[in-house]
Amino acid sequence: MKILHIYGNMQHYDYGLEVLLKRVRNVFAELGVENQDVNLGVVHPPYYDGETTQAIDGIVESIKNADGLVLACTSQLSAPSALMQSFLEYLEHPDYHQTFSEKHCLLITLSQNGGEKSALEYLARVVQLLGGYVVAQMGLQAHHAAGLEDSGVGEFVDKTAEDFYRATHQRRKYVIPQDFGTKDFNNIAAPADIPAGVATGLTGNAAIPAAANGGITSDPLLHAGANHLHSSLTDQQEQEIDEISRLISEKYKGGDLPAPAANEPEFPQKIGGTPVGLPPSLSAPLSPPINLAPATPPAPVEPRLKTARQITQNLPHYFQPQLSSGLQAVIQISITGEEAFEGFLYIHSTECSYSEGAAPAPDIIIMADTAVWMDVLKNKHTAQKAFMIGGLKVRGDFVLLTKFDTLFKLEN
Repeated sequence: MKILHIYGNMQHYDYGLEVLLKRVRNVFAELGVENQDVNLGVVHPPYYDGETTQAIDGIVESIKNADGLVLACTSQLSAPSALMQSFLEYLEHPDYHQTFSEKHCLLITLSQNGGEKSALEYLARVVQLLGGYVVAQMGLQAHHAAGLEDSGVGEFVDKTAEDFYRATHQRRKYVIPQDFGTKDFNNIAAPADIPAGVATGLTGNAAIPAAANGGITSDPLLHAGANHLHSSLTDQQEQEIDEISRLISEKYKGGDLPAPAANEPEFPQKIGGTPVGLPPSLSAPLSPPINLAPATPPAPVEPRLKTARQITQNLPHYFQPQLSSGLQAVIQISITGEEAFEGFLYIHSTECSYSEGAAPAPDIIIMADTAVWMDVLKNKHTAQKAFMIGGLKVRGDFVLLTKFDTLFKLEN
């Protein structure tokens, strides 16, 4: 197993990066891993201007031959070092666009006294955009690197490196958040297998907006046609549609349609007693008259029982964005027992989405049996109470568990 370390080390802005990387290399070496280094400060690639260079060709070849990648750099003005940014820009070239595809990555940023988290988020976005897996992250400051022998800091670095090794060695697969996806720099034409009506945004009598880039879309619903749109509605959306239909039926029961406005002209308009635009045969009153009253209103649809998985998938519908401004978090949910499944909530400020599978680097992992988790989802007791009575386990940032009960307005 080989792990490639790519780091932007500048002599005057090291902050202890070399010391930190040495500790990480030692952990890998003890596990029997072959370490290979690429110091961007020595290679010093020129700024990217749309052309490839021989130096980058060599690095890309090393990346393809590696099982895992460590991207490490200092943080300058809350962003990755210029060396690291310049290198990553090269990967936008069509010749390199598959370089990071499904590569397991460990991200490390080190600042003097702040900004490492922003730099880490930048690296994570780029890696995911290029199709890589962000398996583990470390955002530290200079005093952390100086205190690596302390039990807390050193143990954290060792454990993170070991977790990365296990995930890479097992070749784990991850779901990349929907905000990102492997960027195909060559494919700029609509796929040939998409029906013409779908590519233009029209499928039968249903109008589906085409993507802004000339009809190209990554939405799988468009490939399946308009019928699939109906089958993909959530239970809550179906209930809302039924409720709207019921209200309209009750409001206009018995044919009481809204009267035209006081000065609103009749249609069709008449000139000299003859309706404009209609042949004489159609100008006479219709017989028998059309009954505009709707049919008997459908019986209210009884809500179908939902499984724990379905309710979890619908958690974004219960999300309260007014309470989450500025929050960025990945909440992994691992349920066992009668209904075992895994998924994660991705919260980005006032937006929330749900994805199936395991998150690359969750901030918190919530583990529970199906029955316990169902009690939380039905608001029989809070997630905090479930934890206190031992029915729910947590790994990671416990503060996010305390926020869970307020971020999602669950109903009985």
